[in-house]
Amino acid sequence: MNEYINLDEKNIDEEHICCAIGDPKHQDGVDKKKEWIKSKLKDGHVFRKLNA
Repeated sequence: MNEYINLDEKNIDEEHICCAIGDPKHQDGVDKKKEWIKSKLKDGHVFRKLNA
């Protein structure tokens, strides 16, 4: 059975959210994506990721 993780303010900085995260040249984009997700969490949105 698949396990999903709800992203929140406490875990988003440590969670892997993008396949480009392994390539340092994309880190700025990953950081911007995480900041966008954080802003939407404050609006009540829920983001889940597959724990893979």
